[in-house]
Amino acid sequence: AVVSTQSTGKTNMQKELFKSKYGSLPPLFSQEQETVKEEDEEEVKGEEQHTDPNVLRMPKGPFKSKSKTQSKLPEDSFNAQHWNKYFDTMRDVVIPETNDTFRVYEAGKSGPLFVLLHGGGHTSLSWALISEQLKSTCQILAYDCRGHGNTMTDDESDLSVERMTDDFFSLLNVLFPSGSEVPPIIVCGHSMGGAMAVKVSATGKVPNQVGLIVIDVVEGSALSALAHMRAILERRPASFETLNKAIEWSFTSGNLRNLDSARISIPSQLMRVDEHGIVNIGVDYDLIGESSAPVEKSEETKERELKHSQTITKGSRYKPGRWYWRTKLYETEPYWKDWFTNLSQEFLAVRGAKMLLLAGTDRLDKHLTIGQMQGKFQLCILPKVGHVIMEDDPANTVSSFLDFVRRNRWL
Repeated sequence: AVVSTQSTGKTNMQKELFKSKYGSLPPLFSQEQETVKEEDEEEVKGEEQHTDPNVLRMPKGPFKSKSKTQSKLPEDSFNAQHWNKYFDTMRDVVIPETNDTFRVYEAGKSGPLFVLLHGGGHTSLSWALISEQLKSTCQILAYDCRGHGNTMTDDESDLSVERMTDDFFSLLNVLFPSGSEVPPIIVCGHSMGGAMAVKVSATGKVPNQVGLIVIDVVEGSALSALAHMRAILERRPASFETLNKAIEWSFTSGNLRNLDSARISIPSQLMRVDEHGIVNIGVDYDLIGESSAPVEKSEETKERELKHSQTITKGSRYKPGRWYWRTKLYETEPYWKDWFTNLSQEFLAVRGAKMLLLAGTDRLDKHLTIGQMQGKFQLCILPKVGHVIMEDDPANTVSSFLDFVRRNRWL
């Protein structure tokens, strides 16, 4: 049976109109608090019991709804957190015969390997709380894609499907050289990363791939929402005085509903330019780590960082000391449509086990609805979450991942 939520009246029409415009946009699209509250109430009203074995309906997350008291939290509630609580290792991987260096985070020692692809404007640290809870059972590999976080490339703005697919396989070739043992791989992506998870899986070239997980992106609603993307991006503050202010904004605005996740993921999305013109990303250890001692860097690293800083800041004016969004999402507009075109049919055509994790069932388009009825993929529904599902409700996201793994006997 097809899962659906049903309600009547004007509020439902308003909800459908809102979701048709904004429901599956790539990340960093904050929703006004009143809309979030109304959507949550409709989710509760529309919940139904379903017995379809291919549908996993998770319980509500442990977080609380937005309230006026949240803006009165002490300032240290918005302090940035360091990556090493969530991942085991962090390294910068150089792609041979290029000047491209990708920031990679890893965790876990056994079990299938989750290769995690973040959404547009986000970074690997969007998966931090997932890694913390999953690494005791599975292995984790997450990297900042080009133009994001601490990854440094010569071409920051080329986020075409072809370029990002090439990045994916180039990185895997370095991490798993020819002849090395590759664990069972589950490719998992959110929003833009979800689209790329489908694209790379569709090539059939991911070594030892056994599964595919796509989080909160559906072709139909994503394509229809693109016309409104610029307007929503313009609602974001252009810069922040401190990282704490940025974290506070992300939480109180409803962009993220989980403060713990905001404290680790938001800093990595921001940068500041010092008096020497060097770009510092908010996740850097010497900025938010436990030690204030400067990090020793080789002359080669310093030269590469200076060149990369010049690439990032070219054509823009940044006030020293303030925090700005690291990724220039406007410049990626030529590629937005290609991310999502033919996504549903490509998803269904990928061989092997598949799961689609959504915040609401009304986002299924025709192809996915038919595919779900035919049992071609597992559908998981998480209530009372925003677009960034894995950050808003990491516990139930991990539960759905483990259910997917165990159902397919990979553990």
